[in-house]
Amino acid sequence: MALLDLGYPAHEYKTTRKSYRGTSLQQFYEAFPTDDACLDHMFRIRFLKDGCPKCGGFGDWYRLEGLRSFHHQLCHSNRSPTADTLLNGTRIPLQLWFYAMLHFTNSSHGLSRTFIHRHLGIAQYNAFRMCRQIRYQMAALDDSAILGGHDRPVFVRLEKVSPIVRQTKGKHAYARVMIANDGSAVRTVVITKSNPNFVRDALRSKAHPDSPIVTDCTSTFGLLSDSTSKWKIRYHPRILELYPELWQQNYGFLKYFLLMLRTQHKGVSHHRLWLYLKEAEFRYSRRQRSHETFWDLVAQFPILTPERKRGLERRNIFG
Repeated sequence: MALLDLGYPAHEYKTTRKSYRGTSLQQFYEAFPTDDACLDHMFRIRFLKDGCPKCGGFGDWYRLEGLRSFHHQLCHSNRSPTADTLLNGTRIPLQLWFYAMLHFTNSSHGLSRTFIHRHLGIAQYNAFRMCRQIRYQMAALDDSAILGGHDRPVFVRLEKVSPIVRQTKGKHAYARVMIANDGSAVRTVVITKSNPNFVRDALRSKAHPDSPIVTDCTSTFGLLSDSTSKWKIRYHPRILELYPELWQQNYGFLKYFLLMLRTQHKGVSHHRLWLYLKEAEFRYSRRQRSHETFWDLVAQFPILTPERKRGLERRNIFG
């Protein structure tokens, strides 16, 4: 019997509560029964869909025996589908990586590295790196998505998140996080200093410039209000009556993230908080189609070089 073959056909649990659906292990095994199936999937996405990175040509590829690489006969270049992705240089079987991603997307409140370490039978450091790389993948996939639009309001609030580990203040310190949503998705940014310029720059990175901005927080309104800015900032103390969906999504996400933080993780450092927020965003914004979350995660494999990772961090930490 193969690694994840349970011996019975794939099926999907269907329910009217969309957030209760997921991707079953049988569905996963049907799509990715072996390491080669995982590699072929990445090859199709990276090289057959967009063409060869060197010459732009399609077709005339063949697999190099014993390697995770393919040779392109048009330009005589060797390309690995895992290069510069979250799987770059890994010696762990690809099927285990995909299996870990399945657990990340099916989980209700996130995963700890201890679970991955025990469940996959890999070393603690390898489990830590695997979890971090998957979170980078989630962050990169949603990085270009912008909230709102013309006449589409975006609800914004600055919230305190604790406990956060800081070297100077100890474990019980807090972090300030900007949470914004337009009813369809949630976006977050860590604010290290409550400076109006930092808060406005953070909002510009996540929301469309023509979006009307609404808030029920006086301090958030004060930081965002600027007579020279084109932003349309409106303060509504009874936001629940005017925009119930926006209010529920913001506070629902905050509650969801705090539960994940306090039940799955012993301590999250301030400079890594944004990665855990991206993980929560990825699942929470897809909760109404949770059976597609895993397939969204493996539908693309963005470049995750050290420079790209630093760029993602700069876009999600302001101050």
